[in-house]
Amino acid sequence: MPEKKMPIIVVKKSRLQVSADEPVSATHSAEAATTQTPVEPNAAVENSTPHTSKPVSKHAGINREKMAHFARTFPALWPDFDKGKFRPMKVGIKEQVKAYIDAHPDCGMTFGQWVQAVRVVTGRIEYQRCVKEGEPRYGIHGEPAGVVSAREAEYARLRVARIKARLDAYRDAREKKQHDA
Repeated sequence: MPEKKMPIIVVKKSRLQVSADEPVSATHSAEAATTQTPVEPNAAVENSTPHTSKPVSKHAGINREKMAHFARTFPALWPDFDKGKFRPMKVGIKEQVKAYIDAHPDCGMTFGQWVQAVRVVTGRIEYQRCVKEGEPRYGIHGEPAGVVSAREAEYARLRVARIKARLDAYRDAREKKQHDA
């Protein structure tokens, strides 16, 4: 009969907190770290109200910057971008953008940056909500170029439902975590 392996328990050590007026020395031992009293926070530095909102992720800021850079490079495509309004992009816009970037290398955006920005934009619920049957699609210069088909509108509706479900699951998990804490 094979031997049963014993579980390994890992205990993380807390970091040593040193006040600003106390010099840091390399001779602090583990005993000193466990017996030292915690440092009192400076009331003037910390906010008296508890911080309850989740910190903004690094990716959210990067994604916002990608979208804004895209909107600045092609302002005619989304004239109301600063209000959070999008318009459906035409089918085949990739070729139009590639030709434009090749012709204008000083436009401030590479094709790879454009692809990243499009992935961010088209994955947003606001963009998917604007893809409705019969709505016009637009090219990079703001010219209408085709309309949204019923199949494309149905796919966008399904993506909106998936995004909503993901956001609801995230919100429920966050509320449960706050409730358990």
